[in-house]
Amino acid sequence: MSKATQRRERRIIIHQQVWELRREGLSGFAIAKKLGIGVTSVFRYLRHPQFQNGY
Repeated sequence: MSKATQRRERRIIIHQQVWELRREGLSGFAIAKKLGIGVTSVFRYLRHPQFQNGY
């Protein structure tokens, strides 16, 4: 599996986790802290309910 494919799969997993935590009622800041990613990244994922290739 190529590095690009691995990175894409990781982003898909993070996208799913972000949306799952949002549905549970967590704030963007709480999601970022829990997943260890930046707040900007969280809000970028939350702009699109479906995964976008351009992340």
